[in-house]
Amino acid sequence: GAEWYAEHAIDLACRRIHCTPRGHHLLYLMPDEEIRCSVGRLAPGVDVRADGGYVVWWAAHGHKVIGELEDISPAPEWLMKKLKISKSSRISSVAAPGNGAAKINEGGRNDHLARAAGALRGQGLAGETLVVALKAENAERCTPPLPDDEVVKVAKSIARYDAPVTGGTEEEPEPLQRPVPPAPEYPLEALGNILGPAAKRIAEVVQAPPAICGQSILAAASLAAQAHGDVFIDGRRELLSLWFISIAESGERKSAADDIALKPHRDHERLMSDEHRREMARHKDEAVVFDIARKSVLHPGKPKLTLVTSDLNPEDRKKAAKALAKLGPAPPPPLKPWIIVSAPTLEGLHKLYRDGQPSIGLFHDDGGEFLGGYSMGRDHRMKSAAGMSKLWDRGEFDRIRGSDGMDKFFGRRLALHLMIQPVIAETILGDALLCGQGFLARCLLAWPSTRIGGRAYAATDLSADPALAKYNAAITALLERDLPVEPDVPQELKPRTLQLKPDAKQRWVALHDHIEESMASTGELYSVRAWGSKAPAQMLRIAGVLTLVDDPGASVIRVEAINQGAELVVHALAEAVRIIGTTQVPVEVQHAQALLDWCHGVNALLLHSGAALQLGPYAIRTKAAFDAAIRELERAGWATAVPGGARIDGKHRRRVWEIHP
Repeated sequence: GAEWYAEHAIDLACRRIHCTPRGHHLLYLMPDEEIRCSVGRLAPGVDVRADGGYVVWWAAHGHKVIGELEDISPAPEWLMKKLKISKSSRISSVAAPGNGAAKINEGGRNDHLARAAGALRGQGLAGETLVVALKAENAERCTPPLPDDEVVKVAKSIARYDAPVTGGTEEEPEPLQRPVPPAPEYPLEALGNILGPAAKRIAEVVQAPPAICGQSILAAASLAAQAHGDVFIDGRRELLSLWFISIAESGERKSAADDIALKPHRDHERLMSDEHRREMARHKDEAVVFDIARKSVLHPGKPKLTLVTSDLNPEDRKKAAKALAKLGPAPPPPLKPWIIVSAPTLEGLHKLYRDGQPSIGLFHDDGGEFLGGYSMGRDHRMKSAAGMSKLWDRGEFDRIRGSDGMDKFFGRRLALHLMIQPVIAETILGDALLCGQGFLARCLLAWPSTRIGGRAYAATDLSADPALAKYNAAITALLERDLPVEPDVPQELKPRTLQLKPDAKQRWVALHDHIEESMASTGELYSVRAWGSKAPAQMLRIAGVLTLVDDPGASVIRVEAINQGAELVVHALAEAVRIIGTTQVPVEVQHAQALLDWCHGVNALLLHSGAALQLGPYAIRTKAAFDAAIRELERAGWATAVPGGARIDGKHRRRVWEIHP
């Protein structure tokens, strides 16, 4: 129907239009003369609902509407003429298509006749009239024609309905799950004068969704800033580590956006790696010299001999201990230079913190590899989620091993951005453990609308873009600052304090209290209380990051930064409300939706169990899974069992269902 609508859109002169997931409802005033319901008579995919019919439109699901109810006007005259064709014309138009209509071969005849019968039934045909018309359609279109008894059976099956099978005058099926409302627009301007223009230029040139670009830029800024400040308010401390989960289909250019956002970090990491190689060469020489010196202390005159202090008498042992103390500890190896990791285990992350940089980012443009990997596997999910949550909360962790005892580490920071595909999101965001434990609630979510199909090539070199140059300079300035660490403990961060100005604190307290009220049982955030409870802290963290990006030496947070953080958190909360209820769907309902989508995709109006088990979605290719899915479709009105089965493609099929289109 899309081509017909595009061709006649202007001439249709409709003043009230309902937008639906599959097209449009064009509303006109009902004339005094009789107009019958029809299916596909005006054009394929164009149905009419008039006398005795109705449409269902879910305004509450956010579908767009054009015009007001009082604007509804009569249909144009040319359209009325087409709608007033006599019943005999209607019968001939379906039963005897002629004019070179395409033939229907084996494998598609039953489906075609079921559709034709539904169309005829929608035009009011019944009984013998319906049988005659359907036999004519069978003889004209099907090659070879189906036996008459099969045609009669199809006609009788469709005739059981008082309203057309294709659904205009019968009650519409219920949705299997709550439709996902449209994604809110990402507030790029709230990212400030440095991050905002950079994210906007990435969105314009790379043409990834703006939310993906915004999340990438803010996550990258968190990685650069998190080592240099903590927000303090009334004796409580909030780190500047931010975690993000961005959801988008393959092909949305997630990787391209992330690559640009992380370019200054990777350049800095490469320089650190070069320096690390030089330092390791010096360290090896220093280690050799130290080893010789130590042996000389323990066995003067014989530096090449190995001597254990337990071999010495008490007096010599005291002398050796004093000499070793004077010699000092062995020179430590240089810290490993890596600041970006993609899919570590929790133990691997702990080892990196032990031997490497205290500020790290976990970034992955295919986050399913991490979320579905060893650390987040079913046997290790709770431990890994709890361990990483400690890093978000306090920047510390415990490491206990039977072989080398227990260590406790402080002053570490972890930024995180995982990009995942919708099929992974439906599993992860519906995971009761990750939601209940709080790992996911620490993540700012975004699931933007797709831009695929509307992206003309942009011949622009972003490496010379002024907005990106300003961003790169600001991030590089943060990365090149000396890390604030505890004396003699180069891996334990001691970030400076960021205090809120009085008006900034007053604004934050008001936002905190409003969010708290919204999490009550009647509040808009009740369904995402876990995310809501972290929202005030997220505002402080974002405000701190934006403050240091603008001024790496800042020590106070202004009210403007709090407002910017609030706007970004409000977007993330809206996304949580929109997404979480959709992903937390029982598996049998997910399978039912997959089966229904497959039926619609292959235009199957009659479905038999064998076809579904052999050719349907992989998730339902077992009898138990199929039975559970078809029961859900029956309950919702999308499938109706055919008593006694039906002949399909020359064979009698015992378990057959009619599928609502």
